[in-house]
Amino acid sequence: MMLVAAHGWDLRGAAAVGMRTAFLERPREYGPFHGAERAADAPGGPAATSSDELVRRLGC
Repeated sequence: MMLVAAHGWDLRGAAAVGMRTAFLERPREYGPFHGAERAADAPGGPAATSSDELVRRLGC
């Protein structure tokens, strides 16, 4: 099981209980003038900018 999320707090919570995590970047989440979270702000695991990219990174 793996939690895929765009918010570091969700991923940190999942990682804290032993789940695998993946970060899905949404750069326009807060509009073009507000910064969204970056992969560097999230716990380990793969990071991607789309679900298709994440599937490729996971080797599925």
